[in-house]
Amino acid sequence: MIPHNQIVFANADKQLLHDVVQSGFFTQGKYVADFEAKAANFYQRKCATAVSSGSMAIRLALILAGVKAGSNVIVPAYSCSAVCNSVLSLGANVIPCDIAEGEANIDVYQAIQLAEQHRANVVIVVNTFGIPADITTLKHAGLTVVEDCSHGFAITADSLPQTYGDFVIQSLYATKLLGAAELGVVLFDDEALLGSAKRLREGYSQIPSGECINMKANEFSGALGVAKLVEATSIIAQRQARANIYLGNKFLSRHVVGNVNHRVWYRFVISVEQADKLIDSVASRVQILRPISPWLNDLNKFPHASTAYRRYLSLPIYPSLEEEDQTEVMSVLDKYLQDTAL
Repeated sequence: MIPHNQIVFANADKQLLHDVVQSGFFTQGKYVADFEAKAANFYQRKCATAVSSGSMAIRLALILAGVKAGSNVIVPAYSCSAVCNSVLSLGANVIPCDIAEGEANIDVYQAIQLAEQHRANVVIVVNTFGIPADITTLKHAGLTVVEDCSHGFAITADSLPQTYGDFVIQSLYATKLLGAAELGVVLFDDEALLGSAKRLREGYSQIPSGECINMKANEFSGALGVAKLVEATSIIAQRQARANIYLGNKFLSRHVVGNVNHRVWYRFVISVEQADKLIDSVASRVQILRPISPWLNDLNKFPHASTAYRRYLSLPIYPSLEEEDQTEVMSVLDKYLQDTAL
């Protein structure tokens, strides 16, 4: 069976881990510092603070954005529950917002309305599946934007990232776009906040504070993060090449979700009516999954997110995926289409 995702580490990556062991220094040493410098350079931001995970990156970004207990934060209704968990960890309130019809990203106009209604100043925006969200409109409305780039971001012709959030976070969890290990990073341009960011991740404070918890990055993850950032443009290009193959298939090009230009292909997601039937029918040959699991109790209030949870499916797309495997994926889908009408 062709797996939905595959994690590959090169011998050079293994050597980096060996070097960390040999150094005898395992937390926030030279590899974490190098990772922060390379992340700031890659994303073209002035400041970068590495933390222990993507969730901790969101949490730290929210603190830096001024979110406190009782604050209201706008969150996409179609997103990973880890996003809203990071909000709740601060005692803040999650205000879910629907996605745009037929899309995967937050409905920015509804987000602006909700912000006015609930007196929210901060919105978390996910570039879902690697599709760039409309952050500029939110910022023009006076909102502070935490841009989650764990799936991807807008890119230039040279496959370099273009980010627009006041705070940018990247998770480097193993199955993410730049999968390394348990590692996250917060990026921003306000240098006056850098001291606070570094201090808050330490877990120690003169006056006890729930904001200050241990979220330090370790050297093992930092070393792997450095390796992934060095390879980042190649990883993006390889994913683009695999997306191009899928886009050559009439069915897939017709049913693909989101804009196909100036994006990163973290996921190749299609929208179909009989999603469960398709998953079951091809399960013995190809692993096709629902990319995001619902966390809201009442999806009726969010009709477009509800449709996405019900219809969106993710196909295998990763750098080590062979062309013959993609041909097999398309063959399986074509066979399925002969037997059923989608």
